[in-house]
Amino acid sequence: MKKVSKIIAYIFIGLSIIFTIAFNIYGSEVDENGMLQESFYLIPLSYTSFVVGIIFLTISLFAKEKN
Repeated sequence: MKKVSKIIAYIFIGLSIIFTIAFNIYGSEVDENGMLQESFYLIPLSYTSFVVGIIFLTISLFAKEKN
């Protein structure tokens, strides 16, 4: 349980970093109609992935290993 939780935590934290990098690479621009074009959905995905990763990391730190 402890090892699996730690792996899941690292996956979610890694996804958070990837979402943040993708948002910065894609950037934002204003089109000819004056509409802002950006990938805003990546920001909440990044925050959510980071929080879930921290939760799983906390679980892995406080979980007792079964024999």
